Parts: sequence; C-alpha cells; structure tokens
Amino acid sequence: MIPTRRNRAGAWLLVIAVLGAATLLVWFLPAVAALIFLALLTFVAVVTARTEGFWRGLKLFIKEVLFGW
Repeated sequence: MIPTRRNRAGAWLLVIAVLGAATLLVWFLPAVAALIFLALLTFVAVVTARTEGFWRGLKLFIKEVLFGW
C-alpha cells in the first residue's frame, strides 16, 4: 500500500507534535519543578517563622535552598 499525501502529512504532524512535547518537557519541566519547589519551601519557611521566630524560618529557607535541592 502506498501512503497517500494526506497520510504522510498527518504522520509528519504527529512526529513534530511528539518531538515538540519532548522538547517542552526537557526545557520547561525543570523550571516548573523549581518554581513549585521554591513556592513550597517559602510556605514552609513562613510557617516556621510564624511559629518559631523569623530567624529560624530564614535559616531554614537558606539551608533548604542551598542543600535541599
């Protein structure tokens, strides 16, 4: 069976879509993960600062940013 022009175009569009999705995962997913990590870390630091004091929360935030990731 010889593929029609329409089938080849559809196959190329599918290949381009899969490669585009893989590229997005490689380039943007780490950035999204880093933003989520910082948001959660900031939340934990604020809760710690409210319960145990500002300096303890700041110390936790800096320690986790430097050594937690």
